[in-house]
Amino acid sequence: MNNIISKIFGYAGNMDCEVILFNESNSLTRIGDNEISQNIHSEQLYAKVRLQKESKNFTFALNRFDDNTLKIAFENALNSLKYLKKEKDFQPLLKTSVHIDSKRIYNEETANLSPLFKSKIAKKLSSSCKKKGLISYGIISNGKKEVIISNNKNVYQRHIESFIEYDITVKCGLGYGAANAYSFKNDLDFDEINEKAIKKAELAKNPIDIKPGKYTVILEPQAANELLFFIADYGFSGQNYVEKTSFVSENLGKKLFPSAITIIDNSIDGKAASMPFDFEGYPKEKIELISNGIVKNIVTDRKIAKKTGFRYTGHSLPQPNTSGSIPLNVEMKEGDKSLNEMIEESDNAILITQLHYTNCLKPKTIEMTGMTRNGTFLIKNGKISKAVKNLRFNQSAIEAFKNIISIGDKAEVFSMYIWKSACPGLKIKDFNFSSGTKF
Repeated sequence: MNNIISKIFGYAGNMDCEVILFNESNSLTRIGDNEISQNIHSEQLYAKVRLQKESKNFTFALNRFDDNTLKIAFENALNSLKYLKKEKDFQPLLKTSVHIDSKRIYNEETANLSPLFKSKIAKKLSSSCKKKGLISYGIISNGKKEVIISNNKNVYQRHIESFIEYDITVKCGLGYGAANAYSFKNDLDFDEINEKAIKKAELAKNPIDIKPGKYTVILEPQAANELLFFIADYGFSGQNYVEKTSFVSENLGKKLFPSAITIIDNSIDGKAASMPFDFEGYPKEKIELISNGIVKNIVTDRKIAKKTGFRYTGHSLPQPNTSGSIPLNVEMKEGDKSLNEMIEESDNAILITQLHYTNCLKPKTIEMTGMTRNGTFLIKNGKISKAVKNLRFNQSAIEAFKNIISIGDKAEVFSMYIWKSACPGLKIKDFNFSSGTKF
């Protein structure tokens, strides 16, 4: 991989040049109708190249690195640079003397788990479901993600991580139950995950209708993670702060949330750790976004830092971009209540496994809409009473966080694209359901 980078720098000549090189592998076993329906393995090696000349940026992507391809790519880039306008807020390539080679969350065994290993897991799930007259679906995937960020101004950073994800759904009658888990090492309890999905499906067999309205809800970690994602993405983005489309714009330093709420962005050594530098190669900082209910910080790249006067926190996305800086490794501090304790302390509530098709309607208030999915249950007098048909919600994530009653004692890790988070379950009062569904 270093030879590829050197070769690209050679074609750049005297021009300032940055290379982000991605080397990824992904092996996936898919389960459908109690059978293995697919086994696939993919590998990708590709680069994003950024050239700078006369206060202009030009980027292009490559997945072939032979001389002819590079020659054509650079000829096209040089021709295109002639017609670009100089950028008003142009930033030269980063310079840093810090060199990072991050392997802390890489496990060789996990990256290379065999199809046979995964087929045994799939068979165990499908066999259990067949015996009970249930139907199983899902995926088991594993692999590695490697990123090298380098420029010809002496920046060179490397990160590699492994992953395994187990995401299953079980069908029983008209109901569904789901469970999932993610880790960088092969430490998942597959039997526990299977049991959780099967029990939920059996409980959800004959769901009933309930009226929409405001309810106390218990969001399991995966459902709670949806709220956390939207809060982090829309609320603590540097660009949204500058454009005043974020609730943080007028509330920095104010106590908006219960004291139990602390949220940090920690890519270095947190539960949701990942690449410990940003996409320009600058080392990331741990940033408290919310501390004991107080809105503390936003994250910044170099442009946002210059516009706001805040320090550069190492949260640059690949440049140039219009999205600004976004927290990508968010962790919510755990509370002191187990899921069972939340249920036992509830007289009338709704337990939610997952949220589905979530979208943001109003960025300033982070008003979200979506539906419940794969296990929605009515709680009466401290016990799960009946499964209910899925409900559509319209709810401000900010108001939901203000209405948190309890926080779970176990955060679970979730990963999506370049985002990773660790979120516990949440008990929230006055959660607004706008309508029911037919399923």
